[in-house]
Order: sequence, then C-alpha cells, then structure tokens
Amino acid sequence: MVSRAAELFDTSFPDPQESGRALCEALIRADTEAEVEAVLSDAGYWDDIDAWSVFGANPANASVIGGQQEAPEAALVEKIVNSIDARLLDACRQRGLDPRSVDGMPSSGLEAVSSWFDHGMNTSQVSRAGNVVAWAPGKREEQADRITVAATGPTDGYASVSIADDGEGQEPDDFAETFCSLNTGNKRSIPFVQGKHTMGGTGALRFCGAGRVHAHNLQLVVSRRNPVFASAGDQIPWGFTVVRRFPEQDNEKTPTFRFLAPNGSVLRFEADELAIFPLEPAERGRAEPYARAARWGTLTKLYEYIRATYITHSSDHSPKARLSLLRKLELRMPNAMLPVRLYECRPFRRVADQHPTMVLTGIMGRLHNLRNPSESLEWDGTPKSLEFRVDGQLIKVAVWAFKKPAGSWRGSHGVLFTLNGQTHATLPDSFFDRTDVGMNPLRKSLLVVVDCTAISSTHESALMMTSRDRLADSLFAKQIKDRLAKDLSEHPALRTLRNERSRYPGAADEQARRTVQELLDTLIRENPDLGRLLIDGTEISNPHRPFAHAHERPELRKFPTFFRLKGARDGHRRRDAHLGLDYLRFVFETDAKDDYFDRVDAPGVRCLDIESDRGSWENADHLVDGWHLSEGVAEMRLRLPDTAAAGDVLQFKFTVFDDNHETSDFVSTIELAVLPSKEPSGPPDTPRQPRQRPPKGDAPEIKEVREEDWGRQVPEPFDGDTALRRIDNGNGVYELRYNADNKWLRKEISRSKASEDQAADLRHQFGVVMAALGLAVMGAHQRSANGRSEYEDPTENGKPEMSINELIEWCTSAAAPVVASIHSLTTESLSTDDSD
Repeated sequence: MVSRAAELFDTSFPDPQESGRALCEALIRADTEAEVEAVLSDAGYWDDIDAWSVFGANPANASVIGGQQEAPEAALVEKIVNSIDARLLDACRQRGLDPRSVDGMPSSGLEAVSSWFDHGMNTSQVSRAGNVVAWAPGKREEQADRITVAATGPTDGYASVSIADDGEGQEPDDFAETFCSLNTGNKRSIPFVQGKHTMGGTGALRFCGAGRVHAHNLQLVVSRRNPVFASAGDQIPWGFTVVRRFPEQDNEKTPTFRFLAPNGSVLRFEADELAIFPLEPAERGRAEPYARAARWGTLTKLYEYIRATYITHSSDHSPKARLSLLRKLELRMPNAMLPVRLYECRPFRRVADQHPTMVLTGIMGRLHNLRNPSESLEWDGTPKSLEFRVDGQLIKVAVWAFKKPAGSWRGSHGVLFTLNGQTHATLPDSFFDRTDVGMNPLRKSLLVVVDCTAISSTHESALMMTSRDRLADSLFAKQIKDRLAKDLSEHPALRTLRNERSRYPGAADEQARRTVQELLDTLIRENPDLGRLLIDGTEISNPHRPFAHAHERPELRKFPTFFRLKGARDGHRRRDAHLGLDYLRFVFETDAKDDYFDRVDAPGVRCLDIESDRGSWENADHLVDGWHLSEGVAEMRLRLPDTAAAGDVLQFKFTVFDDNHETSDFVSTIELAVLPSKEPSGPPDTPRQPRQRPPKGDAPEIKEVREEDWGRQVPEPFDGDTALRRIDNGNGVYELRYNADNKWLRKEISRSKASEDQAADLRHQFGVVMAALGLAVMGAHQRSANGRSEYEDPTENGKPEMSINELIEWCTSAAAPVVASIHSLTTESLSTDDSD
C-alpha cells in the first residue's frame, strides 16, 4: 500500500534541487496536519528537533502569538494585509525607490495606490484617488488575481487556506528576520504600509489544526525575492519553511513555536517559477489550486484553518443567516487597499452552482457597486457622512441604512473602526440602543464605518489594541464613542428615518401605519405654519418625510450651482462669539448631493482659512469641530482658536470648489467678534407655567390633563397610552384634552434630560400638535361623511364605522410616539446656537 506521504513527496530524486522542490510542492498540496507530518517524517525532519529553530528567537513566543486576534477571520486578514504591503513595497522598489526614504514617499496607503496603481485615472484629488472602488471592474479583476485566498481540503471539515501574492518576496536567508520574526519592527518606518506592530501575522497560528488542543498549529511559508532587486538577481532561489508548535519540554512551562531550518537555514531550491496561484475554471465548476505560476512572490498556507462552506458565497439574506467567510472578510477589510480574489477549490457537489471565485474589495466596495442599491439601501444607496474632531484628531464617519435587517451583511456588528481600510475594532449594534444615541428602531438596519486613518500614532495607541480587534479601555476611546453617539443622534436624516421606523401602539399592521401617515400628511398640508410651533422662525421635519417648503427645495446636483452661508449678506456674516463655548454653529444651503465631498468620482473640496496677523490666509480646517451635509443643508461647527481673547475680531474664509469648470469657487466669509465668557444664569425663582391658548371664536378650548387627574376623565379614565380626547359640551361646543403625561412624552422628556422649564414647553408643544392632529382628523372625517351617498352603508366588512371621538383617540394614540419625539428635531440641535 502506497502511503499518502509517498504520493505527495517523491524521495527518489538524486538532485538536491529536485528533491527540495518536490518536498516544497508536497507540502503545498498537503491539506492536513497528518499529511504534513508524514511528508516531513519521510524527509527525516519531523522528529529532529535540531532541525527546528525557535520562532522569533524567543522561547516564550507562545504568549505573544496566542495573545492576538480572538477570531480566525480576523487573524486571516492580517495575512492578507501582509500581502497588500508586499505588493506596495514591490511597486516602490521596482521604481528604484527606497521605502524608508523620508523624501518623496507616499504618506499613506491610499496615496501609494494612487501613485503606483491608478496609472492616470481621472482623479484629481489625492485624498480620493487610490480608492479601488473608483476602478473599472476590469481593473479590479486584473489586480485581484495578484493576491489570492484559496480554500482546499475536505468539504466536511476544516479547510486549509492559502494566501498567495506576487509582492516583493523574501530571500531564504532573510526568513528569520521577516516571516519568522517577532517584535523586530521591519515596517515601522514605512508610512504607506499597514503592518507595523511587528507580529508578522502570527495570530493565525493558534487557529491552525482544526481547533484541536494538541494540534501542531502548522503553517507553510514559500517565498522568492523579486529578481529585479534581489542580491543574486535571476539566480535567487525559492525558500520555504514550516512553522510548528512544540509542546513543553523538560521544565518549560509553555509550548514553543519553531520553524524548519536544518543547519540554521530554511530549505531552498532554484526554479524560474512555481505554481502558487489558483486558476479559475474555464467552465462551471471548482477552481484549481496551485495551477498558475509565479516568478516571485509568497505563498502562506494555514493547515486545517477554518470551518467554512463556500468561502466565495454570500450568505442568504434572512435575518438569522450566519455570515459567510466572504462577508466576515469584507467587514474586517471594509475598504481594502488592493482587491483580493477568493477561490473555492474544494470538491463540493454543487460547487458548479456557486461562484468558484469572488473579488474582495470590502463591504464599502460591495455596497457601492450594488446593481440596484435603492432596493436594499435607504437614501438611494448613498451613505450619510459626517466628520468631527476629538482632541484635535479628525474622525470621518459613513452611515449606511438598510431597508431590511442587515444581519446577513454585518452580523451583530453595528460600528466598525478602521485604519487604512482595515477594521481595528468594532461595537455591537446594541450601541444604537444607548440613551444618548436614541436609534433603537434602526438598530438592526444601520452600519456605521468610523475612519480613524487621520489620527496620530499616539492617539491610535490610546484608541485601539494592537491586536486590531477591539477598542482600548481609555479616556480617548470613551470620548470618541460619546461624540459619535451625539452626532448620530442629531443627524437630521437619521432622525427622520428613525421616526419612519418607529412602531406605533395600536397600529402594528402596514395598513394602520399608512392611515396614520396619511393623517399626518393631511395635517401638515393643511397647516403650513405648524412647523413654526416649536421655535419661532425654525421649521421642523415631518416624522415621515421632510415637508417644510418642499416645493422650494432645489433639485440636488452632482456639481452644485450654489453653496451659500445662511444668514449671510453678500456672502458675509458677522456674529458674536463668547469664549468658553464648545463651538459655533453655521448652516449652509446648497443644491449639492449628499455625497458631494465623499464620492470617489470628482468629489468637491472644502477648506476653511483664517486671516493671520500678517494679513495672509492660513488653513484652519483643524478648527472645524463637526461637519455634515444632508438634503441640501450643511452644518459646520466651528471652534475658536486656543489663542483667541476677548476683544479679538477674527476673519474666516470658507471655500468650496470642484472639477466643474462651469461654476467658480463658492466663497463665504465669517467675522467673529470675540466676547468674554457668558456668566451662568441662575435658576428662576419659580418654574415657568405652561402656556395656555385661550379659546377664540368657535375654536375648541385646549386643556392639559396631568396624571393626577386621569381618574376624573369621562367617559372613562385616561391612561399612559391616551394622547387626546374630544369632549362634547353640548350646543356644538367641545374641548380637546391632551394627556401631558402620555408615556411616550414622558419617555422623551426623560431621555433628553429636560429641565423643568423645558419639560413644560415640551408638554405644551405636544398638546398643540395633538390638538392640530385632532382637528385634521375631524376635518377629514367630515369631508368623508359629506362625500358619502345616502344609500351607502357606513360599515366596512360588516364592522361598524368608528365614531369621530373614537377615531380621534385612536389616531392620536397611534401617532403619539412620533409627535413626542418631534421636539428632539429642534431643541437639542439649537441648544448651542445663539444666532440662527
């Protein structure tokens, strides 16, 4: 009987070169630890401990290797990132550049991709060039074939995973200082690569071996340096080694990882090329592993690494669907620096019905390239963007809202914190339940990507753990989360969507929700001044759709025709600025689309300048504490300079421009007169009493009912769900009584931590809106009755029609959650603005 090892490894070659290549190819084709053990035993290496060198020259390396990522897909991403780094370094060196040079080097991965891979693409702004989402599909496909991830092995157990690239590669004598090193800092001084924690992607080792306690945690590394800049040119050999965990020896307390290096050197052989890449089938069927040759590059194989079905298959879109490996990788690399191709090479029966290959660009790339984005996503598939600064560090946020529960897209992850397109930490979707976020109705629908690429390395270490899978428990991390919560809770588009998704008590079915919405629409259409009831001069948004002067809103354009500062005269605005304020709020009106500044294709650019003491303009973008653009309205939050003093007059210039040569730059100027800090005002002697609206003519009297008076109401007591009741007093006179302690109103007052005065105002606002809604219901009911023929039966499906009083009470109770939350659309957002 011929052993599996003999099938994989032919020991009959007398030439060491042929024998070395045969051994390497046998290890490449092995898919289990047992097969690797058999191959190396036949070669005489398995039991020879002297043939194995200590990994990282640190016998206690297991503590470093085992203390990294908590999930295999997160550790796998580190291997893919190493391949991306290798390709960037190869592109750099092929141009004769030293990646450690201070002069002329790209400062980020995006800039490196822009410089060396975009090849003349029509992208004028470096900040947006280099994004693979902007590439044509053909270009992504071509580049993806140069970094591959292939699954091989059995279909009913753990798959082995091979990562291959044609990056710079390494010489055999350098393995100990590169692939098999720990804490050496090989890439710390190179600004455009992602690997810098000097762990060498070793976190994956603990997951090799099918999760067995006594597994050997085997990994194969094969590499050849690009001959263009290798020390021996075309004569440079391929090197290969196996990493293995050895159990505790003698008095050792922990296992030790070692790598195969007989006589102190990794194995090697000469060959012009080696088949390390998989090959897509010509027809339907599974992909072929190790069928496409490379002249240089690296192959890393993780034996029995992950239990997964169809690594190229997207999970179905049921709410409880488990995430596929593809989806998990997309979440770990939401905006991949370079595209990667996944290959399914295992012999599944129905693999012909699946995709044998799939290009990975990240969840952001997948959402950007949906064929019909409006079918799956709100806002026509365009994410909402916002920016803020914490401790002077710029944070950029993109928010996607799915129309259905997004579990099949992002699992339970709600927030992704990224650096250079790679996820370094996550927050669960329960984050949206936080009181200061207030987005519970959207909990299962939102995906928020927080881009921290622009923060300093010092702040990065304070925010994220080096394992790249969780946030640090630090003050800076708390500040980021709190500010994110605040800005999400105040974003107008999210508020509107939240209210649309709110569940109404007594209106659980779709027909009832439509009825309530139609009533609200009628109310809004027939009462155009209702938007001014809360704060004079400020319009509010319909909980179901924006309504204030909708007919006046311009059509949003790719390139705007105006971008003007609200409240400015001839583009200039002057206002006072008290020291001690967190920020000053400025609003701009525009016809630019929401993604104007964030899209990958010809984005707009904005900049803020301040006039210096010398009379010249200097960039002041660091003073922009917050920014967002939504539905034609942009909000900028401006901080005063740290050097500002009372009596100063500061001049700012805000400029917006783009590639559209049909319009000139949009420029607004701001003049701030700096005043001393405001003295805190003491509490009033007596609480402000709720404002009462006296009856006028035949209008109904509106009365407030508090909880202590619930039991005295007729024809039956109020309860927490009651919102409004019409009471007939005879002779056509009636009054409208609103419940000032409605449970939804009390919940909103508690959530917003309103003062006594604010709570009184909110109760009054609630009552006025409820009364107006009641009047609208009465009018609609009356018109319906007038339009009915005397021969029509006023019943439907055998059920008697509701009385007008019953209809008012039902409709207002159903609408109460929405009406109660209207106050948050104005009061909170204007609390720091003393001018608009």
